[in-house]
Amino acid sequence: DHARLGAEAASEILADLPLLRKRLSDEGLPFLGIRIGLHTGPATVGNMGAERTERSEEHFNFTVVGDAVNLASRLEGANKALGTTALMSEETKAGAGDAVAVREAGSFRVKGRERPVRAYEILGRAGGPALPDAAHLARFTEALALFRAGDFARARAAFAELAALRKDPAAERYVKTCDKFLDHPPPPGWDGVVTMESK
Repeated sequence: DHARLGAEAASEILADLPLLRKRLSDEGLPFLGIRIGLHTGPATVGNMGAERTERSEEHFNFTVVGDAVNLASRLEGANKALGTTALMSEETKAGAGDAVAVREAGSFRVKGRERPVRAYEILGRAGGPALPDAAHLARFTEALALFRAGDFARARAAFAELAALRKDPAAERYVKTCDKFLDHPPPPGWDGVVTMESK
């Protein structure tokens, strides 16, 4: 159940974050920004050797390494470019089932991967009160399909409509991407995949 538990943990963080941010603000503390990336796959987990620290001569370095870890890190970083907070891979979405509400965020090329990665934005727990309504989610899916088809003018209009109806940073970012492609179209035969810088 690693995928489901990870997705549920991410959705609980998203639910608690506004309360934590308000508390920090009330106490005069800085705004807390976070990004979450989830991917499911094999990894090497454990103590990878000792490292010296100022407080002790040796300190265990408990960490995770592997291709799956790298992709999770890329997804975490991709949130910055997409205006999202939590992204998961297709593999994690399949493992999580219907435990959390998601919407497809797009298909991206990330460093270290030849094949495009399809990413999904975690919106919260399934059935949660703060989720976008079904019509908003359906319209986002339609706008994404127009974008993939290279119909950037109509995609832009749809994303702009969504951004105006509800605070939707991902829709706002797609408006900017559509503007870029309207000014400088992708090459013929473009596959609808966007190159994503992770950091």
